[in-house]
Amino acid sequence: MSERRGLPSATLVSVIVLNYNGEKLLPDCLNSLRSQKYPFFEVIVVDNASMDKSRELIRGQYPEVRLLALDRNTGFCAGNHAGIQMARGGYIALVNNDVILPPEFISGLAGALDGNENAWVAGPRINNLNMDMKAYPYNGTMSLTGIIIQNVFASPRMVFGVSGAALMFRREAVGLPFDEDYEYFYEDVYLSWRTWLAGHEVLYLPDLSVAHIGSASFRAQSSWYRWLLERNRLMNSIYFWTGSTWLRLGPLFVMAIIIEQMMDVFSGRSIFPRWRAYIWILTHLKRIGKKRRMLQAQRRVPDCEIIRRMSCRVTNIRNTGGRLLNVAARCWCRLMRLKTWELTGEKR
Repeated sequence: MSERRGLPSATLVSVIVLNYNGEKLLPDCLNSLRSQKYPFFEVIVVDNASMDKSRELIRGQYPEVRLLALDRNTGFCAGNHAGIQMARGGYIALVNNDVILPPEFISGLAGALDGNENAWVAGPRINNLNMDMKAYPYNGTMSLTGIIIQNVFASPRMVFGVSGAALMFRREAVGLPFDEDYEYFYEDVYLSWRTWLAGHEVLYLPDLSVAHIGSASFRAQSSWYRWLLERNRLMNSIYFWTGSTWLRLGPLFVMAIIIEQMMDVFSGRSIFPRWRAYIWILTHLKRIGKKRRMLQAQRRVPDCEIIRRMSCRVTNIRNTGGRLLNVAARCWCRLMRLKTWELTGEKR
């Protein structure tokens, strides 16, 4: 890990590793950074007030790493922002502490950004070790209602966004990449959507694979987890859609919300996390409106250009009810002339 000296054509890359109680995860991650082929980079570990011996591990075994020790857990977005603010690189790579990187990770993403001046963000393929990746032969995208829909794009390079588990962006163009209100979840969707809105590109490198343990810090079905997912999903839609698009999408949102709450009831899950999300949004309308105006001021492309990279499906459920719901959504999109990827006539 070294800083560039006397080579103006090479961009210094700052790698930010956010850590919370990752003592057992950090060695694999940091050792994979030691093996990087790219010569000009620095590593900053932001420790979000870990209660284990993460800090002692870094100070004792990784003296080349710059450690930012926070006195409280600030969340994913604010923690990464703290690391970015002390970084020196022109490119910023964000890496979860539960990923293992190939030696070409930095050079591959930096090279992709070097080769495309219109691209703001680049990301690798994420090999989630806690999932059966054979079940996901195609790349996913976003639904018009803001959830991730699996297996949409057969083209290996076609994506809507890249994963926050490992990505790189141009610091000068992007600045601080997230909205800190998000804390966790869908913040990478926010970054990708913001990039497309501004008329720039998100690059995906399917041949560059990162191993990701996944869900190392969260219980996936906790109430806290579920309310953040619902709130952040809705905030993305509120921020980025124009008023006219919202008018056309409104019935889809109502239908999806009703169906999702019915599924919660039938499965025995509490509906409180969803209602907590709706209440939070209603009680923060002034703040949300200010951020929406700021983002809309950055708009360089119409919604129709972004919709082309999204799906008319509104659920990944494959039973009879899920299929009928997706058929109804597809029919509505045709009626409203919302040309999602499936309705553009282009090859998948």
